[in-house]
Amino acid sequence: MKKIFKHGLSMLIPLALVAWIIIWIYNLFTKLTVVILPAPMAYQWWYPIVVLFGMLITIFLIGFIFKFIKPLQWAKDKFDKYIINRIPIVKTIYEFGNKLVNGFLNDMQEGKDKVVKVNAFGCKMLGILTDEKNKVVFAPTGPNPTNGFIFVDADYEEMEMSSVEVIEFVTSLGKISNKKST
Repeated sequence: MKKIFKHGLSMLIPLALVAWIIIWIYNLFTKLTVVILPAPMAYQWWYPIVVLFGMLITIFLIGFIFKFIKPLQWAKDKFDKYIINRIPIVKTIYEFGNKLVNGFLNDMQEGKDKVVKVNAFGCKMLGILTDEKNKVVFAPTGPNPTNGFIFVDADYEEMEMSSVEVIEFVTSLGKISNKKST
């Protein structure tokens, strides 16, 4: 009886997590839709879905336009140089955002995340080598992988894992095991 109950939970919990995330996104876009919806229009349940797809298409079109139309890229560069870079607080925030986005985009394009094992606090931890030149390692902690420790000049041993496998391993508190991680 206990095994059947555990099996039922193992089937329902992943589905519940997916449903929870979908409902969260839907509610987020519902609030956005209510804000941008003209007053005379009555709210319909499918409006947030239209807004979501509209935003995705808009982001794609902006990326396409600025990627392939060189005069617009030139105008953006001039706008950054002559307007954004001359406003002190805006410049700092804008540069931080640019560096953050470019860092993530470069990592996603190159797929160069190296997973390493570091010795820290008297134990071995899995981490992601974020800067090979300066030996910067981020060791995520469970159950929230956005928290963790950063080691600079860490001695490490490279592992044959992907960063996704490390996140799964850490967030499951070691329950999701991979032969390569032992």
